[in-house]
Amino acid sequence: MGDILTLAGLILTVGVILILAYICSKYIGRSMVGYKSSHNMKVVDSMALGPDKSLIIAKVLDKYFLLGVSSGSISMLKEMPIEELGALAQNENKDNLGIPQFKSVFSDILSKMKR
Repeated sequence: MGDILTLAGLILTVGVILILAYICSKYIGRSMVGYKSSHNMKVVDSMALGPDKSLIIAKVLDKYFLLGVSSGSISMLKEMPIEELGALAQNENKDNLGIPQFKSVFSDILSKMKR
């Protein structure tokens, strides 16, 4: 009988540990993935380029910036006029359904820069 209680206690302990790990990972993941925003600054969109590299469109007050982010640095690549952002800037407060993909917006910007 003692072995059964020990086994039940062990299973219960492992279950509690797994539930706590799940809850903690959801809490940490929610705070890390969603990029914090404030009233004056907001990450509008991002695209991963590699394991530790990404491009980010950030809004600071009424200006938009294209940022290159790596594990060791953050570089401002370009200040972006609102005209270049098109529908992305107009729809940033709406659901993601109407917002174009970052890849298409970035491709449009690159083509305009090459001209």
